[in-house]
Amino acid sequence: MEDVTQSSEMLQGSQEYDQLDLTRWMENLPSRLHHLPLNCLAIPGSHDSFTFFLDRSGSIAPDEPQWMRRAAEYLGTCVKRIIYNWSSVQTLNVTEQLSSGIRYFDIRLATKSDSCDQLGTQSESGMERKDVKLFCVHGLYGLRIDECLESVASYLEDHRREIVILDFNHFYEVNCEDHDCLIKKIRERFGSKLCPVHHDLREVSLRFMWHHGYQLIVFYHHCLAHHFHFLWPGCHMTSPWPDTDNIRQLLDTLEKNYEHGRPEGKFYVFQGILTPTTKFILKHLNSTIRATIAQTVVGPFLNWIRGKAIGRRGLNICIIDCVDLAGFTKAVVGMNYHHRDPTAE
Repeated sequence: MEDVTQSSEMLQGSQEYDQLDLTRWMENLPSRLHHLPLNCLAIPGSHDSFTFFLDRSGSIAPDEPQWMRRAAEYLGTCVKRIIYNWSSVQTLNVTEQLSSGIRYFDIRLATKSDSCDQLGTQSESGMERKDVKLFCVHGLYGLRIDECLESVASYLEDHRREIVILDFNHFYEVNCEDHDCLIKKIRERFGSKLCPVHHDLREVSLRFMWHHGYQLIVFYHHCLAHHFHFLWPGCHMTSPWPDTDNIRQLLDTLEKNYEHGRPEGKFYVFQGILTPTTKFILKHLNSTIRATIAQTVVGPFLNWIRGKAIGRRGLNICIIDCVDLAGFTKAVVGMNYHHRDPTAE
């Protein structure tokens, strides 16, 4: 009888998957998954999430090495074009990514010292100071982070049972005052939607989040995170970087990490990412990251995913470049329907 019941549930799950609405996929997950910790679900995410816009006419961002920034001073638009082609890894904007099912965002920020991008204000001492704005970066400067956060907030207001994870993991030339400004914006804009840090992730399920009205988990890889109850320190997440431009090596690394098992009580990111070397870029100087390694890796990575399971020792957050390729989000979300891990239930 138990086998018949499980088969019926799996058949129903398959039918639900075929009719999947990615705009509300968390809300529509089968009830048997509502109690699972979020780090036991398969969650699609994007790598360098906010690089759908990069300013080719502006300055080189501080995440680029000094030699590259100096080269741009002499070669100008030629260097910036190459940087753009190998740094713009997403084509969908924030709302489009959310609507396609993306629920994890990889965020890198930097300040911009150009005078035209600063506002003069009065400090407590009465002296005029410059409020340096924070921009999304990857080789070049992108949008102000405020604009991206506003898009996330608007989406969450319209989709009350969807949960989003923001991972602020790289900061370049960002001082304490800049951090204070960003943290204040996060707190003011999201308020009661922010899930407080929980050291026991077994409590943090969809059911728990919905009950408390939480919709956002913010990871903040900086020591200041320990001073705010709504900022999750980086120690609560493991995200191994494969650091290779070879597909076979990438898959071997993913398999090794999967078989080894992930740390208890943490979110875990499986990066389906190839990293081009300088030699590779020079060989494909007139191409783009999308036309080369992003197109190449997505198929093998999805095939690897489909052979796995969800659960405490299974898949969790899965990310790639160019999330609009090959039905990536639906394939990852589908793992929640087609695989069962009895140890996670």
